[in-house]
Formats: sequence, structure tokens, C-alpha cells
Amino acid sequence: LDGFILNLLNPKVYAAFFAIFSQFRLESSSELMSYTLTGVVGFLVAVVVDCLWLASGGVIRPWFQYPRSARILRVSFAVMMLLAVAWALSQSQS
Repeated sequence: LDGFILNLLNPKVYAAFFAIFSQFRLESSSELMSYTLTGVVGFLVAVVVDCLWLASGGVIRPWFQYPRSARILRVSFAVMMLLAVAWALSQSQS
């Protein structure tokens, strides 16, 4: 229940959907159908990604029981995020 409420209140989700609907609508015969198709596809992608996220969380959960391995994981994830942002910024400048 807490995760469901968190997803409803997550501002990143709303930002992502605003970006999708403002720039990447699927083409259809009517505007209503275009918005509907885009929303359905976005929802299906979110379901798949959330299921993968939950499964991967279940796999790494035991590692978070030990402070040393939990710290290594957190630092590794932070470094990967910084590298991804640096890569994205370098791609946008070229």
C-alpha cells in the first residue's frame, strides 16, 4: 500500500508523462485515440519496468542486510548514476 501511494505522489512520473504527451504522441485517426494509445503504451511500459525493478530489488535485498555490502552497493549505484549523467551531458553537447 505504501508503494502504491508513493507511486501516485511521485512527481517524476508526472514529469515523464507530461514529456511523453507533449512530444511523443502515437499517431491515430483521432486526437482522443492518439492520447489513449499513448497512455496505454506508457502504462504497459511502466508495468513492465516496475516488475523488473521489483524483481531486481528482490535479488539484491539480501546484500542490504550487511552494512558493508549495503554501503558498497549504494556507492556503486551512485557512481553509476553520475557516470550515466556525465555520459548523457557529453552526448547532448555533440
